Amino acid sequence: MPTATITYGPAQAKGPLPAQLVLRDGTSLAFRSYAARGVARARVLVLHGSGLNAEYYLTLGGLLAGRGIEVLLMDFRGHGQSGGPVGDAAGPGVYSDDLGEVIAAVPDDLPLFIFAHSGSAVAAIDLLSAPNAPHVAGLAMVAPTLAGDSGLTRTARPQTDYSAVSRSFLRFRPERQIPDAQTKFAYSFDFARFVFARAAGLGRWMRVLSFGATKPGQAPYRYTARAATNIIARNLEAKLARLRCPVFVATSEQDAYVNGEAIATLLPWTLPADVPLRHESLPRGDHFTATLMAVPLFLDWVQGLCPDRAGEQVA
Repeated sequence: MPTATITYGPAQAKGPLPAQLVLRDGTSLAFRSYAARGVARARVLVLHGSGLNAEYYLTLGGLLAGRGIEVLLMDFRGHGQSGGPVGDAAGPGVYSDDLGEVIAAVPDDLPLFIFAHSGSAVAAIDLLSAPNAPHVAGLAMVAPTLAGDSGLTRTARPQTDYSAVSRSFLRFRPERQIPDAQTKFAYSFDFARFVFARAAGLGRWMRVLSFGATKPGQAPYRYTARAATNIIARNLEAKLARLRCPVFVATSEQDAYVNGEAIATLLPWTLPADVPLRHESLPRGDHFTATLMAVPLFLDWVQGLCPDRAGEQVA
């Protein structure tokens, strides 16, 4: 079966160009595309975090495009303008399988980097650790919420475990507490509803995991019990040990959800010895603004991996 292609909509007066890709199962994924300013040196596929969509990354897309990067902002199925059931995931490989189809549809005329924010890092790791993983020039993970891996998730208060979905798998062990004032975008997990939904066979309908809106007037985004199960990182250490592409990680010291110190300590021991790793600890920025603050460091990393195109760059 020939690989599907990403189709682009009509040009816009300003802002990104809309695009879509119809997957093998008929689901349509929505994209926003930014053309590079000047001669493009690389292409970046930006993956949104859990409960979000591509709209939250428009500023990021514009910044990268202004520095010679072609940008594709993707809505995962069930998110934003993409098709598919909202807030549900039928199996653990749904998002990574979709990502594989997307990468196969992207032209190979430029080095392709993945920029995964927050929970989307799990889908990227799942795909790139597979035996038949597609080739990418590098994987960037910014504020990755590798839920399910002990010690990498923070908690806001001893009495409130915002990562109970991880604890339900008996692997949650918070190592650092964050002041409650930094958790205005906190998510909540109803453990009792989760257990009931699993026991009663209601996992595909009952909503148990809720992400608060990050913009005024927006409703929270809620996942089903089935989706909550399937977005958890499983066998994370084994998957990281199978990655073959260069890895960039940026974490913020002010992030209420990601334990950057634990990630910086564990990743060098988990990744293969021959996989280049660059970790940057940002002194400022929360879980969301870290994506913007990481841009200069990410661009420097890309330039180091694509030196043959660096001289063509137009700032």
